[in-house]
Amino acid sequence: MIGIWHVLFDCAASKQCWVAAGLSKVIERRMERFSEAKALMHDICTNEEREVAGWNEWFFAQRFNQHTARYEQIQQHEVWQPPVVGWLKCNVDAGFHDRGQTTNRGWCVRDNTGQFVCAGTAWDIGSHSIIEAEAMAMLEAMKAAIHLHMERVSFESDSLIVVKAVHAKHSGSSEFNLLIDNIKNLLVLNPKFEVKFVKRQANSVAHLLAKAANSWTRRCLFYVIPPC
Repeated sequence: MIGIWHVLFDCAASKQCWVAAGLSKVIERRMERFSEAKALMHDICTNEEREVAGWNEWFFAQRFNQHTARYEQIQQHEVWQPPVVGWLKCNVDAGFHDRGQTTNRGWCVRDNTGQFVCAGTAWDIGSHSIIEAEAMAMLEAMKAAIHLHMERVSFESDSLIVVKAVHAKHSGSSEFNLLIDNIKNLLVLNPKFEVKFVKRQANSVAHLLAKAANSWTRRCLFYVIPPC
């Protein structure tokens, strides 16, 4: 069964609802400190104002009821799809380790036959928001692709917020938006790069790499499949 944490905090639909409800900051700053949904929700209800805590209780219940069944139905059908002939596909993901003390990133490149080409991982001490970490993963993967002289690359992320920000016409001055601007600049310089959204289930290889990033040095590049 799909985990409650994923339904409430990892899935793109829930993240969009946080933004719409004005709850992004309330939730994101706690995601770095808690690893269990129950503990995070308890902290909100204990420390936030009554109106915020009450809205979150309703929100969590609604997201769980609406999405658990749907995700259980589609999870087994969401699989990685190869790029068209002549292109490479690079899946990227990010996460946290040691209760949010380190920010991990991972990416993996495969060809149109599904064959492994290369992969990379990185981790840093210090916390970021989840969307900042996802943008960092995308940016690092693009820089690696340029360094390796790759030309036709489709980059996939399971962060809908990051993908929409990359395709948006306007941006702001936050740390997240600065990362997005750097990604946009690389896309301009490399017109055969593209950025797309993919469901979490089809992004599992990058997710595993990000999760295992702390097993290696801070920056790693693999030309054979890493043992993670």
